[in-house]
Amino acid sequence: MSDVLHEAVSGLSKKIYIFIDEIHMFTGWQLWLKNYYEPQYNIKFIVSGSSASHLFDGAKESLMGRTDTMRLMPLSLMQFCRFWSVYRYSDKLSEFLSVIPNGSLYVDPAAYYDELTRNAWQWDGFKPYVNEALQEFLLIGGYPEYFTDGNSTLWQKRIVDDIIGQGLYRDIVSIYKIKAADKLEKLLFFIADNNGQDFNMKTIADTIGCDNETVSTYLTYLSQAYMTIVLSNYAPNAGKTLRKNKTLYVLDNGIANAMLRLPEITDMQAGHIVESICVRDALAVCEDHLWTLHYWREKGIEVDLVIDKKDQRTPYRSKV
Repeated sequence: MSDVLHEAVSGLSKKIYIFIDEIHMFTGWQLWLKNYYEPQYNIKFIVSGSSASHLFDGAKESLMGRTDTMRLMPLSLMQFCRFWSVYRYSDKLSEFLSVIPNGSLYVDPAAYYDELTRNAWQWDGFKPYVNEALQEFLLIGGYPEYFTDGNSTLWQKRIVDDIIGQGLYRDIVSIYKIKAADKLEKLLFFIADNNGQDFNMKTIADTIGCDNETVSTYLTYLSQAYMTIVLSNYAPNAGKTLRKNKTLYVLDNGIANAMLRLPEITDMQAGHIVESICVRDALAVCEDHLWTLHYWREKGIEVDLVIDKKDQRTPYRSKV
């Protein structure tokens, strides 16, 4: 490092920032960072990885009190629109973004709804521009790299090759030393093909050809790698929650569409995709506030989302 900086690490004249991606692929990275942190060198490390479970595996002990963490989720619709307004040179969409509510539907739904209805009269002229961005968002998903490619067919191939192929096998199969990698890939495809549906473990196990315990373990791996979302059916009793079916989603709708080779989105598919996007956005808010996210279905009645804030529970239904 001294050869690159042209001065001794112990006597740096100004703060140096070092960025390392996929750091969890290197054995003993925590101790390596600790060697630079404990002497209090004038260095700040920004490290990232796509596998949340292994990015900080062992770091809690060796780097305790020395790290700040940030979770990066795929783009929300509003974030996608911001990229759209820049890359598509859309002044109208920029104007629309200036009049949408600033709050969160999932944090304070009443206040969000009040602001929404107050400003609704300003939105009619923006509908054609927002709908155009929305249709592309439903197909492409929330990875901002798409805007540098710009071609949906090529982008879907890149997702399958890079994010699903390399990411699935590098971040999960190799790290957890999974022998039946084809079962893991079948599970991810099963979830993509049944996005938002509820299943019991036995049904999934019989479909992909393995046992219930393997399915449960693989679902944990996929969730920790932020590739899927698993929701439990809400019940006041924790035992009932564990016994009931799980609802499964691929975290990014663009990944699910690429796996299924969808060139366009039908009206029926749009409903399921909007629901999955709402689940993802709600999950991000819940993780920030230490809330839990569920769904609820009983006797033919269903609620897509139930946010449990401990002192209150708020139900949500998604509609297109």
